[in-house]
Amino acid sequence: MLVEYKKLKYGYTAEGWEQAYQNEYKDLQNLRLKLLIEDEAIGEVLQDIYEIMLGFRLQGKPINLLDIGCGVGHQLCAIAHLCDGAIGFDISEEVVRSNNELNCSARFLVGDALNHPDMGQKFNIVLMAGVLYAIDENRETHKKILREAYNSLSEDGFFIFYHRAYLNVLTYLDKKLANIKNRGMSGKDYYMCWFDDAYVLSLLDEIGFKVVAVSKADFAYPLHSTFFRKLFVKSTHENYDSYKSYDHYNKDYNSYRRLNFLGRLMYIVSRYGFNVLSARTSIFILRKK
Repeated sequence: MLVEYKKLKYGYTAEGWEQAYQNEYKDLQNLRLKLLIEDEAIGEVLQDIYEIMLGFRLQGKPINLLDIGCGVGHQLCAIAHLCDGAIGFDISEEVVRSNNELNCSARFLVGDALNHPDMGQKFNIVLMAGVLYAIDENRETHKKILREAYNSLSEDGFFIFYHRAYLNVLTYLDKKLANIKNRGMSGKDYYMCWFDDAYVLSLLDEIGFKVVAVSKADFAYPLHSTFFRKLFVKSTHENYDSYKSYDHYNKDYNSYRRLNFLGRLMYIVSRYGFNVLSARTSIFILRKK
């Protein structure tokens, strides 16, 4: 079920994403580093990819990897040097131009997740970080994106896909409180939608994917970013609005270390017991049926 949807501030177009990168992020070099440091899902996704890559190497198979909607290329650059071939594409010409200036062995193209550019091959590792939550709310749009990933995947390949699962207790309550507080107000800017796993799994099954594994990540972020952060975060880190700004970099990026005792307890219980309390990312490892 599609649980909640907010409109993209600049529009669901290539021009809209150009404006987002230019107006929101600006310094793409800093953004790459900030994402690698802060995004708690990246480390777990990369570990999954490394294990799959090792399996291919032990079988004597070459590794060709595709990153759908690669953004600023931070994840692809972390693994491209271990591949025989690596391609990333993004709808934004601005980030593709910037990515191709990096000292990275990957090749970056302008492309749309709804209609993959002709790359002349299929890939035995296809990565998609997000993407599905940053487009329109039409179920057929989501299905088409996943079908394009299926078509670009080789018969023996793996599709590693993750999305922000904001469907946890803290974020749900935070949004309800925000709706009450902002009732009657207009101009709120969001650009992501929220799914539950059942919705995504139903799409994947219809297309022809089988699930190898599903896991959760990002247990600390909701403890810092919701209305309840004063309960879970040390007083020196209460100003989340300042922390999350892309203009401020000299921060303590270790999310767990910023939590107080109650926050750490909640983190541990959610990570190792009831994921629904604070997990915000679902990671899917998939193959063709």
